[in-house]
Amino acid sequence: MTRKVIHVALNGITSRMGYRQHLVRSLLAIREQGGVRLEDGTTLYPTTHIPRRWDESSRPYEATADDALYAVLEFASGAFASVNSSWTVRVNRRELLELQVDGTDASAVAGLRDCAVQHRVSTPMPVWNPDLPDPIDYQALWSDVPDNMTFDNGFKVEWELFLKCAWQGRPFAWDLVEGAKGVQLASLARQSSAQGRRLDVLPLAV
Repeated sequence: MTRKVIHVALNGITSRMGYRQHLVRSLLAIREQGGVRLEDGTTLYPTTHIPRRWDESSRPYEATADDALYAVLEFASGAFASVNSSWTVRVNRRELLELQVDGTDASAVAGLRDCAVQHRVSTPMPVWNPDLPDPIDYQALWSDVPDNMTFDNGFKVEWELFLKCAWQGRPFAWDLVEGAKGVQLASLARQSSAQGRRLDVLPLAV
């Protein structure tokens, strides 16, 4: 078995997301498992370098970020998404991250580990009465989707895909252009909030 060392430069590895998810639980975890195995038997072994953070004028700076985000998005298909993301709220749900998809026949709530579904025939028809306690146990009317495989840490899996593509010279599906689309969307969301109107997300020129 041949081991190939691949160097990874990490900028801005701070806070829970950068340090815990990308460094400790992804790259260092890949090192602990012995690297990333390729189809030809070669093993990629990442080494990390974490430089200081500098701006365009060569001055060090402290990172700042928004603590909460709220948005309503309309997709090309006509579907709508209500996004609520915040690091400053107390959690009252099964997981830190949950995605709920509502359709005519059923709904699904998926987290990082669990997924629950509710079919139309199981959907209750509650009657709101402010004078009486609600007798319906809404959570009990959802059915958990059984696991059919063991899932590894998502950040670590994506790092393994990136390391393989980087070593083999193949395009990576989530490259800088895809990241720029995320920055574009965030910028338009802030602009939409400031102007109080909807904004179209146009194709990004690169």
